[in-house]
Amino acid sequence: MTVPQWSVYSGQLRADIAHAASGQGRRVSAGMVDRIAAQVTDLQRADDTHGGGDLIIEAEAHPSFVTRLLDHGSYTEAQERRLFARAADLSRMAGWMAFDDGRHAAAQLYFAAALRAAHTSGDVLLGANVLPFAAVQHYSVGNPSTPTRWSAPRRAPYEAAPPRPWTRCSPPRQARALAKAGDAPACYRALNRAADLLDEDRRDDDPPWAYWVEQAEIDMLTGSSLLDLGRPAEAQVKFRAADAAYGPGYVRTHALYLTRMATAQLQQRDVDAACGSATQALDLLADINSARSIDHVQTFAKQLLPYQSTPVAREFLERARTAIAL
Repeated sequence: MTVPQWSVYSGQLRADIAHAASGQGRRVSAGMVDRIAAQVTDLQRADDTHGGGDLIIEAEAHPSFVTRLLDHGSYTEAQERRLFARAADLSRMAGWMAFDDGRHAAAQLYFAAALRAAHTSGDVLLGANVLPFAAVQHYSVGNPSTPTRWSAPRRAPYEAAPPRPWTRCSPPRQARALAKAGDAPACYRALNRAADLLDEDRRDDDPPWAYWVEQAEIDMLTGSSLLDLGRPAEAQVKFRAADAAYGPGYVRTHALYLTRMATAQLQQRDVDAACGSATQALDLLADINSARSIDHVQTFAKQLLPYQSTPVAREFLERARTAIAL
């Protein structure tokens, strides 16, 4: 699968890169910084639709280019802060895509680099945005205690209180980490806090990266937390609500949560419904490159093995063996 044409550098930006790399005049223009910022948005949207596997090479090139500008370019103090901020954004995206591609060690290095760049930029909120993504990577590989600490807001760096929209980004991921750790009461408190903050704290001046904190995301994280805590029927309700709310651009998200819905249905011994949801997820995998999504389906397939004597389970398993090499 090729990288979407719209997510590749524009002709003008390619010319800027060639100019900078050649050593001919290293002045960084405001327009170049703006175009780098636009690449962050492109990568975010492309990642939602196509998964990290097809975009990781492009994503890894961007922080290197920004670092080259910082090392060899000529810029104002304001541009320097913006460049470090963009380096933070791009390193976070590279880390997220590396995680989605199953490269966990690389993901951790990119997240650490993103935090350092955000700190240097002076933008506290950028660092706050890195932490929820890094938390997902940590609790996904079986280490829920670290993201639980990370995602809890701390007063010290912010003097009086954590700024917006950190307060809205933190509780959803904190809740999932708490569910992974088996702390149901604290998880429910975090989920309730997330719902309250979503209603009371939405403003027009929120930074662009806060787009992912929506009701659908809260519903999906709630469903995932309930599933981790052994409440599959309630989890299924949340998955259905979230699935209906997300737009068609969130292909990987649909695949992930359809698989989790299938798991919730299987835990309720509704094999037909579970295989139906998992089949929809399998269909979506044909259009994305996401090792994480494939892992979800493979895990569901293993859970389905005790039911393989039923025709619907046998049909799904045969199809999955061909599609994702079980």
